[in-house]
This record gives sequence, C-alpha cells and structure tokens, in this order.
Amino acid sequence: MSLFPRSLRALTLVTTAACVLLTAGCTGPKKPPTATQLLASAADGQGDGLPCAVNGDVLVNKDAAQYDSVSSVSIGDTFSATVTAHYGGTNPFSVPVQYVDDGATLYVRSPAQMKLSYNGKVPAAVAGHWIGFPSWPAVSTQEYNAEFSKVSHTPGRGGQFLTDMAMRSSFEIYMGASCKLLLARLQPNVHGVDDDSPVQHATLDGQPVLTFIVHSPFAVAVAPLQTLVTVSTQKPTRLLRVSIGSDVLSLTYPATIPAINAPPAAQVISADSSAWAAGDLCTACNRAAGAGLPPR
Repeated sequence: MSLFPRSLRALTLVTTAACVLLTAGCTGPKKPPTATQLLASAADGQGDGLPCAVNGDVLVNKDAAQYDSVSSVSIGDTFSATVTAHYGGTNPFSVPVQYVDDGATLYVRSPAQMKLSYNGKVPAAVAGHWIGFPSWPAVSTQEYNAEFSKVSHTPGRGGQFLTDMAMRSSFEIYMGASCKLLLARLQPNVHGVDDDSPVQHATLDGQPVLTFIVHSPFAVAVAPLQTLVTVSTQKPTRLLRVSIGSDVLSLTYPATIPAINAPPAAQVISADSSAWAAGDLCTACNRAAGAGLPPR
C-alpha cells in the first residue's frame, strides 16, 4: 500500500509534467550573465583572431580637458594604430603617436613628440624614424622594467624621448590600439563597482544590447571616471562601445583589414641603438622612474 494519498500522487505527476514543460517555472528564471562573464566571453572571441577596428575618443582627465583620439585596426596580437593625445589649458596642443605591432616588435613613431623632446632640434640621424621596442604585451613586468631601465639611462634628449615613448606606449596601446588589449584593460576594472557591475538591457542603433559600468580604466588617479561598456546580446559576445560621458570609442568587426606589416627596416632604430645618445646631452632632462606595465 502506498504511503501517499492518491490525490497527492496525482498532484506530484502534474507538477513533474509542468516542470518538464516549464523548466523556468520550477528552477527559477535563468540568471543573466555578469559583467565579468561578458567581458571574458568577448575576450575569448577576440583571441581567435577576429579582425576589429576602433575609432573615437577616450576622456583621460576631465579637469585638465585631456583626452585621446584613437583610430586602429587589429587582428589577434597584431595591430596598427594612431593615438593622438589632446591637452587642454590656456595653450592647447595635440601629440599623435603611430603604433605598429607585428606580434614580436612594437614600432612607435611620433615626429611631434620627438620635436618636443629635442626642443625643436632633432638630429637628422633619427628624424622621422620609428623606435623598435619589444612587444610590451608579450613580455613580463620584470622584462619591461629591465628594458625601461636601459632606455631611461640613455643620455641626452634622445634618452628623454625614448623614456617618454616607453612609458606612453605601454599605457596607450591598451586604450584601443588593439581590441584584444582594450578588453584586457577593461576586465580588471569591473570590480570596485558593486563588486561586479549590474548588467542592464538597452538599445544601440535600434538593436538590443547589454550595458554595465567599469571603474576608471583610463583615467588618471586624481580624476576617477566611471565608464559605460556596451556589448552585444548575441553569441559570440562582441564589445561594441566604451563611453565616458560624451567621449565614445566605437568598435566594428570588418570581414578583412589591411595587412599589418612592420615598417621598412631602414626607417627603424631599435631602442638600444647608440644613435639615440648622440647630439645634445641635455644633462637637465627630467626622467621619470618606476614605471611598470598597465594591467593586462
């Protein structure tokens, strides 16, 4: 004889059948993905070598009216980009820097920064040339610090220029020079905004998207700025937009991008070349110290 009344057994069968047909009604609604999970999913997809383009602006310091403009194409670990730093104040000015990374070497060129570092008197031997640095994302923090120590001890204005470019390049490439590196910059900054920022539903160009906040991935420490991240709702997850107020980086995913090739060898001077030590010794040049790689 059954221990349960017939009516209770019937109710159990009905409930079991309902659970099969309406799983969500029995187990509760499926939890939406977290910001951390969405960024990890987008990073996984980007690691497959997906062509990507980034264009737009990044607010760096609101009080100083400082922002960077970015234009780049990338695939996997390789990228070609121009990042232009805009400085406000009574005498605003801009400094563009070109980047090419072929996966082994990071090539950097900035005639404008070179002119500033050399006080307008750039030696003909280095004028217009690219610097060949190690590809920063491929080296450890220890290796980066060792390389930085070498360039920071290069004498003269050439050494000042190398130091400026080593510091700037190790930070700027994470601001959209590469889609993969942009995601690497965003991921550690989810925490600190309600631990894992709540994900919201929204629309972008009439299409459903997901949005969430990350904590100041680009801003200087004295001027923290929350950043709105927009990703696709479809799989695979795609990073679509990074916004700080009215400053927006937009990402697109073209079928193909132009080939990313190293500059001609004749136009490249490696960071450890003695050519950078030639010319004005500039004993008063002010060197920064203690730099390290930004979070990756």
